[in-house]
Amino acid sequence: MNIFAINLLVAVMWAMLSGEITLTTLGTGFVIGFAALWLLQSLFGRDAYFLRLPRLVWLVISFLWALIRSSWRVAHDVVTPRARNNPGVIAVPIRTRNETETLLLSSMISLTPGSLTLDLDETGETLFVHAMFAEDADAVRADIHETLETPLLEALS
Repeated sequence: MNIFAINLLVAVMWAMLSGEITLTTLGTGFVIGFAALWLLQSLFGRDAYFLRLPRLVWLVISFLWALIRSSWRVAHDVVTPRARNNPGVIAVPIRTRNETETLLLSSMISLTPGSLTLDLDETGETLFVHAMFAEDADAVRADIHETLETPLLEALS
């Protein structure tokens, strides 16, 4: 049986034993199940699940941080009297290995306020991104690589 399925089963059992099936009890059961399975991983053998789940959590945290930062920057620019935006289209080379990773990366870029994925070149190695604050193209590229692309590639590897 899949270790993730066992972890979900433990979460559901925890919620049922607690007497109420809510998101909180399911989340608590999932964390307890993950900890128990991590302690018992010698029974299952080394599995990538124990590395992938923390990386997925880091991806979510990293994306939320990028979302908060960019929302703050866009909101600040909107409410201040002097606009500081300098929009532009930037070519961003990407290191994704397949179409799914490229789709997820481009979606995360588009969901972040102040940026929008416009196109992908024919080779599939460069995204064209419209950025609201494009005064420093290298900084925008570095931010996309560090905040979105690297955690995504680590989570899906």
